[in-house]
Amino acid sequence: MDPVEMRIGAMGPWQVKIIIVLSMSGLFLNLQKLGTSYLLKETNFWCSSKEMNFTQEMRLQIEYSTGSSVNPCIIQDLTMARENLTIPQCERWQFEMESVVSEFDLVCGKQIWVSLSKSIYLFGYVVGSTASGVLSDIFGRKPVIIISTIGYLVFGSAVIFSPSVITFNILRCLTAVCAISVFNVSFIYSSEIVSGKWTSFVGILFGVTCALGLMVVPFLSSIFPTWTSLQIALTIPIIIVFAAPLMFLLFPESPRWLMAKQLFSKSESVMELISEANGRNAEILQADSTENDVRSVLEKVSILDLFKTPGICRSTLVLYYIWFCFITIYNCLILNTKSLIPGKMSFNIEILGGLEVLASFLILPILNYAPRRLSVSLCMICTGTAFLISSQLEDEL
Repeated sequence: MDPVEMRIGAMGPWQVKIIIVLSMSGLFLNLQKLGTSYLLKETNFWCSSKEMNFTQEMRLQIEYSTGSSVNPCIIQDLTMARENLTIPQCERWQFEMESVVSEFDLVCGKQIWVSLSKSIYLFGYVVGSTASGVLSDIFGRKPVIIISTIGYLVFGSAVIFSPSVITFNILRCLTAVCAISVFNVSFIYSSEIVSGKWTSFVGILFGVTCALGLMVVPFLSSIFPTWTSLQIALTIPIIIVFAAPLMFLLFPESPRWLMAKQLFSKSESVMELISEANGRNAEILQADSTENDVRSVLEKVSILDLFKTPGICRSTLVLYYIWFCFITIYNCLILNTKSLIPGKMSFNIEILGGLEVLASFLILPILNYAPRRLSVSLCMICTGTAFLISSQLEDEL
């Protein structure tokens, strides 16, 4: 039997408190992710009246007299527009609403920065996903969670002081690195302090908080209309909802990580603390036998084992491909909701988030009772079919 489970139990009051707090990392992961679409929200704009030397009423006159809308990327006046003369490019604009687009004039020749900024943010996910796993294996789960939380707060807050779009993207990329690091390592930690059927529960809970993160962003954007206030609203709550409760709970290092590093005395102390918090009469293990069992396992385990045999190698590559497809589709939907789904973006986001919460609960009995390969295959088939049908409906609309 698992030595950690024998000491602390598969699930208990202590695990519940820690997992609830750590699962909030999913909330902040999607707050920043979806926040990208709201921060970079495109709006109507026109060449500044100071350069164009005419009012909004004159602009409408030009549209009527020339038979076409004014090109906001060039300077026009009434006479030149009527005579179709060559006119210079506009350098200053007026915007209908405030966003990062209006802050750094990401229109006309700079419009590519809107889509590029989303790609840069996702690049931060790639870096954070890779680095957080390696660093948490080397230095421990707890230090990476703490440092990433601090980084999330610092970089996320510093974004509002960006003097240029390049600085904005660097800070947003670093925020993404920290956000995905907090989420990944929190999920690993939560999975390591439970066992059995409760590991599925951990996955479901983290999925629910991710969906809640999506649903909160439209609400926050309605309260905080400027991009700077919205960025702060997406960042600061991590102190109240995540960091402060963890400090209050004084969560220790993962006992499984300590055992993997052969720090048996520390792991014993942590398991004793958890056992007491759970009110559990833990079965006392022989330290020598436990250490010998762990050492014998560690000597045989390597990451190369994922590719050791043809069967395991095939399964590993298939799972990597499934995750690649899932992440690509999910982020594509979240970051491009306005252009992919007809209707009001905020309403669509609320619907997507609500469906994700519903799906998280519906999938729980499937995880517990259905074969893994069958359930994953059916979900992938349903997703692909839904995309094909939606593309046909879009053509008809």
